[in-house]
Amino acid sequence: MLSFATSYNLRIVTVNQRDYPGSTPYTPSELDLLASPNVEDQELALRAQAQEIAAFLVHLTKSTDIQPVRETNGRRIGGLVLLGWSLGNFIPLSLFGNAEHLDVETRTLLEIYLRSLVVFDTPPFPIGEPPLEDPNVSASHQTKHADEGRSPDLVALFSAYYSLVPDLFTMDAAALMCRDRVDEPSGTQFVKPTIAELTVAELQSIADFGVMTRSGIPLMGIKPDVYRRVADRALFDTRGLFSNVNTLVIWCDMSPSMCIWSARRIAERAEEGVTAGGKLPRNITIVKMKGANHFVPWDEPEYMVQFLAKNI
Repeated sequence: MLSFATSYNLRIVTVNQRDYPGSTPYTPSELDLLASPNVEDQELALRAQAQEIAAFLVHLTKSTDIQPVRETNGRRIGGLVLLGWSLGNFIPLSLFGNAEHLDVETRTLLEIYLRSLVVFDTPPFPIGEPPLEDPNVSASHQTKHADEGRSPDLVALFSAYYSLVPDLFTMDAAALMCRDRVDEPSGTQFVKPTIAELTVAELQSIADFGVMTRSGIPLMGIKPDVYRRVADRALFDTRGLFSNVNTLVIWCDMSPSMCIWSARRIAERAEEGVTAGGKLPRNITIVKMKGANHFVPWDEPEYMVQFLAKNI
């Protein structure tokens, strides 16, 4: 993706999630907080994630020539677009869902620079939804693979292509659970996912599967109500914090069903919030990425960059 960015007038800054190589490992006390069954501890853990990404964004604005958000010909340009992918969506959602806990100086600076939030192909966990028991990639299946040290198998499940879903509301949960894996994805140039072409040794050389056991499973084990409250504050009841930041929700029509279901639930919860009234929801746009699966940044990086440039 990075090599295509300048062609589409984008600057992409990638940040490795905590606990992955190149980032700061979690301390034992931080891991204890993540794994704690106590709701207050789990809320503190997500609040810490908000403060960390906020600190990085402040550093970025002060150490580079990024311009504040401005409007030109009716379009907002400049500034920062914060994107989360997969389980990593919990990080930007934690930032916006815990905005009230940022210090005033940080919040004031980020108000000038934050333009958009992108929720890209999220599973249910970061938005506080119970997992859809997709027989291809169920929550129990995920935990089983991770516990058995078979994360390469888990990656294969998430990077696969599944039968096309034409519209978020075309299929109910039962129908989504019956989708098939397909060998030749429509609308892409790949017969197989890129990751399927790698040997297990090659995959292990570029990925740290121990992360899933150390911090991934604890993150997925945070109570849904904790995640839900954070996501509600981030998306559906902002209380006026970062109110000028719009949200783009991207779902891929050949991704695992749990990710498509999550986009549907965001749409439904947004509508429920409007109907209920009395809240300050974020402006949310939901778009479909055609012919794409959960690993489209790998399989079609230029398509990914082009899509972002068009929509953000």
